[in-house]
Formats: sequence, C-alpha cells, structure tokens
Amino acid sequence: MKGSERKIEIVLFLVLLFTFAFFYQGGGANQNSRLDQMRSIVELHQLNLKPFAGSHDIVQVDPPPGSPPGTRAKTYPNKAPGTSLVGVAPYFLLSRLKPLLVSAFSEDFYHLFTCWLVTLIVVGIPCALGGVFFFRLLGLFHAAVYPRLLCTLGLFLGTPAFAYSTVLYGHMVGSVLTVVSFYLLLKYGVLFPRGKRAARFVFLGGLIGGWAVVTEYPTIIIVAILSLYCFFRMPRKLRFAWFLLGALFPAGILLGYNYLVFAKPFYVAYFDKRAAAHSAYKRSFLLGILPWGRQILKPLFQTSFGPFRGFFHLSPFLIFIFPGSYYFARGKGWKGLLVVLWLMCLLYFYTNTSYPYWYGGKAMGPRHAMEILPYLCLLAFFFIVRFPRLSTLLVALSIFLILTGVAVRPEEYAAHPYRDLYVGAFMNGTLSTNRETTFQKNTVVSDYYNSFNLGEVAGLEGQASLFPLYLVWLIGGLIMTAVFPQGNESPQGQGSGPAGSKAVFFIVLGVLAISVFSLVVQFQIKTALQDLAGAGASKVAAKEAPVSDIQLRTSPGHRLQIWEALKERSPGDTLLLKIQHAAAGRDGGFYMVAFGDENADGKPDAEIARSEFLISQKAGDWSFWTFPAPAGKVFVGNTWDEGARVYFDRTGWKTKDFSPTMFFSQGGAPAGSTGPRSTNMTIEVEQK
Repeated sequence: MKGSERKIEIVLFLVLLFTFAFFYQGGGANQNSRLDQMRSIVELHQLNLKPFAGSHDIVQVDPPPGSPPGTRAKTYPNKAPGTSLVGVAPYFLLSRLKPLLVSAFSEDFYHLFTCWLVTLIVVGIPCALGGVFFFRLLGLFHAAVYPRLLCTLGLFLGTPAFAYSTVLYGHMVGSVLTVVSFYLLLKYGVLFPRGKRAARFVFLGGLIGGWAVVTEYPTIIIVAILSLYCFFRMPRKLRFAWFLLGALFPAGILLGYNYLVFAKPFYVAYFDKRAAAHSAYKRSFLLGILPWGRQILKPLFQTSFGPFRGFFHLSPFLIFIFPGSYYFARGKGWKGLLVVLWLMCLLYFYTNTSYPYWYGGKAMGPRHAMEILPYLCLLAFFFIVRFPRLSTLLVALSIFLILTGVAVRPEEYAAHPYRDLYVGAFMNGTLSTNRETTFQKNTVVSDYYNSFNLGEVAGLEGQASLFPLYLVWLIGGLIMTAVFPQGNESPQGQGSGPAGSKAVFFIVLGVLAISVFSLVVQFQIKTALQDLAGAGASKVAAKEAPVSDIQLRTSPGHRLQIWEALKERSPGDTLLLKIQHAAAGRDGGFYMVAFGDENADGKPDAEIARSEFLISQKAGDWSFWTFPAPAGKVFVGNTWDEGARVYFDRTGWKTKDFSPTMFFSQGGAPAGSTGPRSTNMTIEVEQK
C-alpha cells in the first residue's frame, strides 16, 4: 500500500471516529435493553436484567421445571447478544471509576458519560474502522483513490449508517463486520491466496463473519451468500476450512449463551412468543413474514422511494446503484459477483418488506435492512468511478440531509421526516431532542433532553454547537488533499488527481455553507421586519412566546386534538390558551376549542367555546385565545382543516398543566383517546 493511501486511511478513521463520538442520541428501548444487560452482568453478575433502565425490547423466560415454588421468570433482551457482550469489558472498567466520577461531578454525570463512552467503544470505533476496510474493499475493484473515498464518505455520512453508528444498536456493527469478513476472504482466499499469511486472514474472516451473526442474527444471510461466492472462486478450496474453523468460535459463544438463557442452544429470542406482544407475529409461522400479497406493496414503496423510510429518499446518491450496475457488468471478472450482490440485496430487502414491522419502530430508514447498505454503495461505486463530479453533488446533498436527522433525533415515527421534522428543526437550531432516559434522567447537558452533541457539552447552542464538527471535517479534508496521491486518475481522467482531490473538502464546505445560512435563520435577522407587518390581534409577542417543546410538524390522521386542563381555576376565571403554528397561512391554521364533560364520565362530550380561525405569518408563531372557565372539567386543544400541519408528538407533557391522554376525532366531538401525546400549547389562568 502506498504511504499516501495509508495516511488517508488514518485521517478517514479519525474523522469518522470524531463524527460518531460527537453525537449521543439518548435512551430508547433498543439501547436500554443492552445497557441494562451490561450493567446487570457487571454489578449483579447475572445475564438477566435488573432492569435498571427499563425497555420493552425484552423476553420473559419462565423458570425451569423443578424450580422452587414462587420462582419468578427472568428478563432478557430479545436481541442478539453480541453488542451486550462486547460492552461488558468497557462498562466494567468505567464502573471502577464510579466513585471518582461521582465525587468529582455527580451520579448523573457518571451514568451519562458511561452510556456515551460505551456506545462509542462498542459501536463508534468498529464503524470508523469499518470505513477504512470499506475503502480497502473498493480498492480491490478500482485503484482510483477519490471515488473510493467519496463512496466511503457517502456510505458512512450520507446514509442512515451515519445515524446507526451513533446509537447502541447492532445493525451497523454487524454490517461492517460482514464487510471486513468479505474483504479478508475475497482478498486472501480468492485474489491473493498465495500470500504467506493468507490462511490466517481467511481464519480471521471466519471469526469476524461469525461474530457479525452473534451481533445481528439476519447477517447470516450476507455472510453465508458472500462466503459461498468466495468458496466457488477460491483456487484452493481446502483453505475455506480455515474460514469455517474461525466461525466456530463465535458460534460456540452464541450456542452457550442460548443454553444459559433459554436452555436450548439452537434458539433465537425473536421466535419466542413472549419476546414481543405483537399480534402481527401470528399471521405466519415465521415472525409474521408474508412474502406475497398486496400487503407488501406499501412497505416496498416506503422502504425504497417513499418519504417515510425510503433509502433513495433519505440518501439520493443511492440511485447510482442502477447505472453503477451497468458499469459493474462491463468490468472483467466481476459479473458473477454482480449477480450475487443483487440477489443478496433483493433477498434481504424483500425479507424486510415482508416483515410486519418493516418500518423498524422509531427509526431512520428501514432499520432491519440497514446491513445491506455497504453492498448498495458497492454497486453505486462503479458509477462514481466514471462520474466523480456528478456523484460529488449528490453525495454532498445526502450528507447534509442525513446530518439533519442525526443532529435532531434519528429515531422517529414522522411520515415525512425531512419535511415535518428534520430540516425545519435543524434550520432553527433545535438539536438533540430525544427525551428518553436510560438509567435516570440526566441534567448534565440539558434540563429536558437526554441526548446531546459535544458542541452542546462545550456550552454552544443551536447551529453553533455543530461548528466543532464542521471544523474537524474541514481540517480532515485539507489534510487528505495535502497527502492525495498525484497522477491517480480514473479512466475518464476525472476527479482523482490534484483537481479532484479538492472535492474531498468541498463536500464539507457545502454542508458548512448551508449550516451557516441556517444559523442566520436561527438568529432571525429578518424577525424585526416581519414583526412590523404583524400577524393579527391574536399573535403572541416574541418576548411572551412559550418554549417550543415539540419539533415534529405533521398532518396526523385526526383533525381535532384536546387534553384535559389540570391547572387550578374557578368558574368564571379567564383561561388564556396559546398554541404554536406549524406552518404559515392556512397550511398551519386552526381553531382553538374547549370542551366540557356534561355527563360527568371524565370524557369530553360537548363543545363549549371556539376561537376564530387563526393563522400566522410564519411557521413557529404562536396565537392566543381567551375564554371563561366553566364549572367542572375542561378540555382544550385545536382543530384544523384537512391537510393542515400541526405540532404533534408521541410523548408526554413537560408541565403538569395537561393530562397525558389525548382525545381526538376526524372533526366534531372526540371519538377516541390515546396517550401519551402532546403539542406546543400552554394555558394560564387569570382570576376574576
């Protein structure tokens, strides 16, 4: 390997590592179940959960026959154990520092620091190393450095792989382990089998491929298909035995874990009926998967081109897989691999669309298909080689779009995440908005949110908190440019030499330019001019506007939402209601409404007051309305026209002014209830 390439790999690793370390996404069902198990192993010396953090991603295992009466069922994560097992060592080492950290800072700080650092060690570091190995894997197909670097940055910064390199999930760790395994087997088993240490690397490929399966069960599809491809291409077929031997070690660990937990070595927690209370699992014998019928049409669209979870919607540059496959087929010796990659990706993707929970819960992209992202990028790589300048534009756009989600809150249910949440919140500087806790509510960085970025830790706010990340990206791009190999051109002479090397940091420069613009928007330089025009008598003055707790702007399935007002009041008091507009004009307009409880059953049943139709000049403005307080319960909220957008989230209220239960309907009297739900609304009482 050339010295310049080695330097680029070092810089690439450091830039990716800092990027993944920069964000901590807070708590959640998936990460909490794993952190629970790590803590239980370290502090209680048991595999079953305490649980400390709490999670619904669990399975209850009944005590074995013959247990004493009253023996309780034990709780375990319903996940592959690899991520939890790897995290035990760093969690143990950090637990030795607990007295020091608690005395120097606080217990809040200890838990937050531990969760962040364990996530970085278990997920961030392997994914950053995965970037280097993916860069090397591309080198087996084409020597041009810039297209390889661009494709690698596109994968790890311009797809949901970015998001899942910052949270304690198994998807991206499992994915990069398959990449490393494939790279070692392809290079030392197929292309260069006569090397002195070739057998060792093939063995290592089996070890790593096996651990990918221990980390994320479905990766067995990828490991099996790619290893079989390499087996049939290997000139020395017996050497494949080293690969199988390496895979035996992680297989033994998995079988041992299953035996200790389920008393069955060949068992997967996903198949346990107690692992998830999902009735959809009952529609077929295998996790509810139905690979036929009309029900897969919606998932097929939404996980490909749709706005909800679509790969091509979230990462536009992935569209290059189609022309890239054409140029892949024109390459000598790789037509068989092209067919194998397509069949593998289609099988993996189609399995996900057939799964009843194809959307992956709160997620960015089709979470259960995340492992095929490196191989989609490999298919796109051959187009990037041919047209690096055009590719740079779409990769830069993809990086910016994904950054908005990672910086705000990647785990989301929004039907149109870019439109309804990510871009708006990002441009307003409302970042790190996950409220879910892990071991306890942390108030080290924020009094409200449990996620953060390192800029916020340093005291920066909004868009300014991302500037340290942009600075590292720019410095990394400049260093790569300085060490870029000269005369390393693509076949068309585009973009791989000195001219093309400049594009390494132009991508970052473009993202920085957009972010500077959004910083200007955040500080609202035009606010004074807009305020001069006014927004009607019902507009709340900027200095009196409440804090916006909810950032998700959407058009929910209902058109009326109200909550019980819990603030103390007396009949005849004046109630002052304030609600925020999610869009300008009629698109964000609504009526404020109040309902009473005439039959005293605790539910709203009669409308008692309604405001005029309220609109705002710009998204984010607040309107107010007053009405006299009735006797008994009062329920307040808003109703809007079909297609309008409102602030709405599946979380509870920050204050105790409203009940967490939302009553809703398509218009008219409330017909249903659910909770917790909330919007951007406040209520004040003006006594008579």
